[in-house]
Amino acid sequence: MSTAWWRFEVMAVMILMVLAWAGPVGAQEQEKPSPAPPGQLTASSPGLGIGGRAGWLRSDDADDTNLHGGAHLRLRLLPILGLEGSIDYRKEEFDNGRIEVKSYPVLVSALLYPIPAAPIQPYLIGGVGWYFNRIEIAGGRSDETQRFGVHIGPGLDIPLTPQVVLNGDIRWFFLDVDSKEVREARRRDLDTDGWIATVGVTFYFR
Repeated sequence: MSTAWWRFEVMAVMILMVLAWAGPVGAQEQEKPSPAPPGQLTASSPGLGIGGRAGWLRSDDADDTNLHGGAHLRLRLLPILGLEGSIDYRKEEFDNGRIEVKSYPVLVSALLYPIPAAPIQPYLIGGVGWYFNRIEIAGGRSDETQRFGVHIGPGLDIPLTPQVVLNGDIRWFFLDVDSKEVREARRRDLDTDGWIATVGVTFYFR
């Protein structure tokens, strides 16, 4: 089984699990009285949030799993819909350290909340990004590339208050660094598709 098919199958199973859990929980929420009077702020109320995040990522050809960090803005447009803009810093090594890739992804994502009134809110996230890559190759060679990529995955919001929300998600990203220097050094390009797991906190102004 190819890596791409394996990733698609795992991603599909996890998204289906989120939706399967959301269905009955959402039905229970609809049967309950509204926990918030009209006009009272909740974690689903429209608002703009700013936050930070960190976690782990792994590209298919990378030597190991690596840490990453970044900052994000989240805009809750509707109880069921949000937007996110983010910038991260990532560094990975390939071919036993012979190749180092530093990346600065600028991402734009949409977030869909199937049960916005739940105490813990699952969401599906998907979007696109522009990746600025700095590549260092043993022997003094280097390259810089700018590439388009996409990502998708499930996540959870855990509200502590209407203004403070913990976030966690896992995203699969699909990306090709497309470096001529890398292809000349190793006779093929790097396979930089992979996954990224992130935890963070968002502070909302509502």
